[in-house]
Amino acid sequence: MTRELYERALKCYAGQVVCARVSELGFDALAPQWITADVTAYVQRWNGFQTTAINETMPADSLLQLYSDYLNTLCRCAEEHHGRVHAVNAECVTVYFGLDSRPDAIADACNCARRCSEAVAALGRRCPQHPTVPGFQVGIDRGPMTIGHCGSVERLFPAAFGRPLDTAAVLSRTPVTSDRGQYGIMFSGAARFELGSDPALVLTQRESVWVKGLLEPVDCYELAVTQE
Repeated sequence: MTRELYERALKCYAGQVVCARVSELGFDALAPQWITADVTAYVQRWNGFQTTAINETMPADSLLQLYSDYLNTLCRCAEEHHGRVHAVNAECVTVYFGLDSRPDAIADACNCARRCSEAVAALGRRCPQHPTVPGFQVGIDRGPMTIGHCGSVERLFPAAFGRPLDTAAVLSRTPVTSDRGQYGIMFSGAARFELGSDPALVLTQRESVWVKGLLEPVDCYELAVTQE
């Protein structure tokens, strides 16, 4: 398929910011390919941009700019830690680590979440209209997945199949019990095992969660990140 056809397909489902980013990365970023591998699924979910409090304190154009800066910050952190941003919607971003067979995919995902908390907090300090930007929660799981694109040339869309995505999505919605901050990181038992022992990380085992389609509950571990 030609570059022109791929670019036309991309513009059917992606916004201007995404299209511009693909142009920066080059034609290879558009190549449709299916990858089956053991990967780390990372779902980062946020809340607050549609709340009354933030809408009443910021003009619409300023809120839109903050939202754009917020998403760019999350995506940039993922790329800096060897993650591949697969999908972005109104409430979450999905990233996969380990597609390049890096042995430290779990550590990359954990460091990405911690770096995101710092970057988002710094973004809030630069925003006088609303110094406390919405926090986020991350769900992380590890396992075999198949990742690629579906659809026709005229309308491609990202697709992924495998348990880690569903588990990470559930973990990203699991209430955080820690009072140490507004940034929560949730690991599945499989991800926690791969992470190994790190004295800098204090994880607390939480009540297991149920994921649709699984016959047994999934172990859950919480790491909350504090920002001063």
